[in-house]
Amino acid sequence: MNLDPAVSPWIGIFASTGVCLWIAAIGATFSWAVFGDRPRRVWPFYAPALGIVAVLLTTNLSAYVIPGAPSAWFGLLAPSALAALIAWRTCQICLPSRRAALASLALLAASAGIYAMAFANRTQVRAGEETWHFPLVLRMARGVFPPVTPYGQDAGIGYHYGPDLLAASIVNAAGVPPWTSIATLTALLVVALILAAGGFAWDVGAPLPLAVGSGAVLALVVNPVHIGLPPYLDMSHESDGPLGFLSGLAPAGAAEAFEWMHKPHWALAVCIVLLVAAALEAGADRRQAAVIAAAAGVMALAEAAVLVFASIALGVVGLSRLIRLDGRNRLVLLSALAIAALLAALAGGPVSDALFQRGGQVGMARLIFEPDRVRIALVELTGPIIVRVGIVPLIAIGVFTAYRRRSWGIAFLTVASSLGLVEAVVLQSALPGNDARILYLAAAIASFAALSGLGRCRLDRLPDLGRKR
Repeated sequence: MNLDPAVSPWIGIFASTGVCLWIAAIGATFSWAVFGDRPRRVWPFYAPALGIVAVLLTTNLSAYVIPGAPSAWFGLLAPSALAALIAWRTCQICLPSRRAALASLALLAASAGIYAMAFANRTQVRAGEETWHFPLVLRMARGVFPPVTPYGQDAGIGYHYGPDLLAASIVNAAGVPPWTSIATLTALLVVALILAAGGFAWDVGAPLPLAVGSGAVLALVVNPVHIGLPPYLDMSHESDGPLGFLSGLAPAGAAEAFEWMHKPHWALAVCIVLLVAAALEAGADRRQAAVIAAAAGVMALAEAAVLVFASIALGVVGLSRLIRLDGRNRLVLLSALAIAALLAALAGGPVSDALFQRGGQVGMARLIFEPDRVRIALVELTGPIIVRVGIVPLIAIGVFTAYRRRSWGIAFLTVASSLGLVEAVVLQSALPGNDARILYLAAAIASFAALSGLGRCRLDRLPDLGRKR
């Protein structure tokens, strides 16, 4: 890691971007193996998110044995070797058709544009929070694992450190400072989230324009789960004309552009939620079960608040699906759910840290949580009334479309958003003001699920371009 100001920062930016491309390439092979037989050619959309999950899982597990740089390299090389083996055994190394190649190039160009736009619009308005994450990243990069509080060795952290661990891996693999690794990693998470959202909406049958619009709703609109309007729109004080209309869409208090860039934990959590939904939609054989086990297993490393409602939603939808499966597939899905639960409880994050008092000498910090029954009401939520009230019909639309289309993925997202609303109400009764981010996230997922289910394309009329080669 070179901190010499005379050295151009572009060297580190390109090096860390290369590691991000490596992660996405790992996910491409896995995604083709899992989602390659879908009616539409959606597997490239899931590649970055699946690569992030694979690298995070292997890095986290290996860090308990070989922390620091060895776990960073193992977390990259082990899934790379497995991806190469899968590519060789499934004959993925072949020339695609001309149309498929053009479609892939267009997607790569769009991904590069999103990455550049997200990276260019990352600001330092959250510098206070980042000064807490920088030492955390550096300590894990130097081999302090399980992680402890950044400013001492006594108290265990009990934190969803997934993005910080990935940033520490980039520090070791690319030799860059933590601020460079965090900036490039969060840009990669933005790309992964937008592609996974658009790919899932297209996968469940929405027309391509509606799929892109659904992804834009999840990624751009709902605060704090949005990338944000460009700064000149958000901070233009015009009230008339198209510019004023667009500026008015920006949520109050969203002075910082590209919100996802300052919430990598939330971006990672939503990527994992979308991957689980995609796997539930795709089927229930060993490939999809492996994605469910891996993705749900690292959810505790992404965001604890999302873990609460998403894990319950997965349990509800997963157990409901078990009833409709035959004996073999039922055992496979049940094993995936069990493995996911074991990973969430034992493999790191706030749950296992609290259970085993990891990483500290004086125990974990305790959060007093005492819900007030009198304040448990939807009207008590923090946020604009259009979000507090509008989420209810969105959930109803999601329920209708999930039933009408027999979509397990939309059902999972709808149940997750419903439970997120319940979590926000309960949280508001105990910690007023802290419920807004849960409410906005639940509203974003509900909006995305509702829009994704509105498409009426018939999959049996799709051209050959959308089918696996």
